[in-house]
Amino acid sequence: MFVLIIDDEEMIGRLIKKQLTGTGLDVLMAGSLEDAALLIGRCQREEIAAIAVEGILGNYNVYHLVKEARKDLGPNVPIIAMSDAVTNRLLMEAGCSHQTQAKHQVAELIKSLLSITA
Repeated sequence: MFVLIIDDEEMIGRLIKKQLTGTGLDVLMAGSLEDAALLIGRCQREEIAAIAVEGILGNYNVYHLVKEARKDLGPNVPIIAMSDAVTNRLLMEAGCSHQTQAKHQVAELIKSLLSITA
């Protein structure tokens, strides 16, 4: 199983991957919405433990990506919004199930990922 991190900052993906080493979860990184849509489209629902999406990658398009991911993956795959409060509220409406307001607080994100994928 893997966690899909959708963020254009490669450093965030590397930090998350390092923190999740040894948990049984692999990390895939998508640096663009297009890459994320391709990965989601190619994966089986059972392969994805969770998705964490940064909301500033062109807000309107992120909203639609989350809506499509929720439709394709069903209600049981956790999707975490990683943005400011206003953007997170929009992404929660689109289908995110969890949120964190500071993607740069990797410890908080890791804690969320581990708790929702346990």
